[in-house]
Amino acid sequence: MTATWRTAVTAFTVTQDGPRWLLVRQERLGVTRWELPGGHVEPGETLEEAAIRETEGETGVVVEVGRLLATCVHEWAEQHERRLICFFEATATCGLEVRVPSDEPALVEVGWRDPVGLDDLSLFPAPLVEQHRRGWSDAPLHFRMTHRRNASGQWEPAPVPLRPQEN
Repeated sequence: MTATWRTAVTAFTVTQDGPRWLLVRQERLGVTRWELPGGHVEPGETLEEAAIRETEGETGVVVEVGRLLATCVHEWAEQHERRLICFFEATATCGLEVRVPSDEPALVEVGWRDPVGLDDLSLFPAPLVEQHRRGWSDAPLHFRMTHRRNASGQWEPAPVPLRPQEN
């Protein structure tokens, strides 16, 4: 019998203040990295509502969500987990002051950082950073991710190479 896959839908925001992005430094799978704020979509909630709720909950910054910047299908075969991830452009509506929430122990820092050149930036926003460097396109970016073990034996996100027809 084949193991059942669990699929979740998540929504994240790319909130910019000049070259800086609103980021959360979070521990996942034993590794602490900078990531975009966001998380799971709750039943009855739109993707945009989830992106707004998660961003405010993780950073204290209230945002207004704009256009869809990217989608990612992330499959982790070893765990039988799949995520459909949507990344939205967002604008801070009530100031830029951030806070680390007390009820999110995995979040160790929140801040406005220039993602270009961050040594400990999660691979999830890497395609978005590259798109940002080249200039945002009118059409949403689409990419795929998986998980692989790194040299230390820890699981970490990894891009899935494009097939020739996807270039």
